[in-house]
Amino acid sequence: IRLSLVGSEMCKETVVESSAIYSAEYNNKENTMLVYFNNDSIYKYHDVPIFYWRGLFESASKGKFLNGFIFKNFKAEG
Repeated sequence: IRLSLVGSEMCKETVVESSAIYSAEYNNKENTMLVYFNNDSIYKYHDVPIFYWRGLFESASKGKFLNGFIFKNFKAEG
C-alpha cells in the first residue's frame, strides 16, 4: 500500500503489505484520513489526531489497527 501525509512540509509515501487496504492518506490541515480498501471502497475519517495516523503507519496489521482504533472512534464519509 501507499501511505501519504498531505498538508505538511514533508510528504512521505511508503509502500507496505496489507490484505485490508491498498492505500491511505492523512491530511494534516484537516485532520482527516482517507483509506482505500482492497474491496474498492474509499472512506474518509474526520477529526483523526495525527498519532492515529502514525499508529496505522507503524502497525503490523493495518486491518486490526483500523478495527481496533479507527472504525468505532471516528465518523466516516464514504
